[in-house]
Amino acid sequence: MTFKIRTIEEKDIMETYEVIRNAFWDVYTPGCDEHYMVQQIRKVPEYIPELELVALDKDKIVGHVIFVKTVILTDQGKELEVISLGPIGVLPDYQRLGIGGQLIKTAIKRVQAAKFRGILLYGDPEIYRRKGFVPAETYGIRTADNVYMPACQIYLLENITKEEFAGKYFEHPCYQIDEQAAQKFDQQFSPRIRTGLASQRRFNKLIQEVRPFKG
Repeated sequence: MTFKIRTIEEKDIMETYEVIRNAFWDVYTPGCDEHYMVQQIRKVPEYIPELELVALDKDKIVGHVIFVKTVILTDQGKELEVISLGPIGVLPDYQRLGIGGQLIKTAIKRVQAAKFRGILLYGDPEIYRRKGFVPAETYGIRTADNVYMPACQIYLLENITKEEFAGKYFEHPCYQIDEQAAQKFDQQFSPRIRTGLASQRRFNKLIQEVRPFKG
């Protein structure tokens, strides 16, 4: 199935919060903070409005993706500007129809046109390797804590050597969540019950799988 994909418009703002909230509810944690995270991204100077996309089924928003600029501090002492993807979400009733893939494919073309050198994200490797992402460790990229994490992945936009890319990836501070602020933000939406699901256990396992950098 093919859905219309376009740049976000002002009138879409509240609907995208609902989409992300419904897409992520109970997936990685009880409830979700991702809709609050989207709000935080939109506030920072590194947010890129022209790369925020929505997927539509007629006039209904069914998918959404957002990006923010950040850096890798390379082992050569350089700051390499890259872009972080996420959150990306699709309404539960529209999942497994290829919408996420369409959003990513469209976004990659725009990111390439904007001359970024790589897209990074934290996510399930089983999902994102099908979209062309590879473990960031492949290019010697570690977290800001200087460890390798399987959940950290990259999509290269230029033919860059491992020596040029190797270093610490600094996820933008807007991804750090104030839980009290997130819960207060969530109160404007319809109440939902928070539960524990198998996907949360997998996520907790993924984020604990780290390996030390021996450099």
